Amino acid sequence: MRANLTKRDARSGQNRTGFRCPDCHHRLTVTHSEATESPLLRKRYYQCSNIKSDCGSTFSGVEEISIRISICPNPNPAVNLPTSKRRQAPLEKKEAQNESDIKATKTTLAR
Repeated sequence: MRANLTKRDARSGQNRTGFRCPDCHHRLTVTHSEATESPLLRKRYYQCSNIKSDCGSTFSGVEEISIRISICPNPNPAVNLPTSKRRQAPLEKKEAQNESDIKATKTTLAR
């Protein structure tokens, strides 16, 4: 996943992030990433883009998926993610409507 790429970065194939080097404040580039045991975490390695001058520091960090914004029709049952509060209200309303439709259908069929 390429986070916070500008159109120029995407065209050039560079994997730049919104992170800045804490030492010299130049942009950090993702050099590579590794999967973890969790499908919600990924370890990333960064290098300061100021390698020609006096920095070139390298870092590692963890990227986490923490909230579900849109709902997949067939979500993975092993993944338990909270749903965005913006999405919860429409979903609860839709679920209530579905239950109401099911009851109405059963009543109609029972006649």
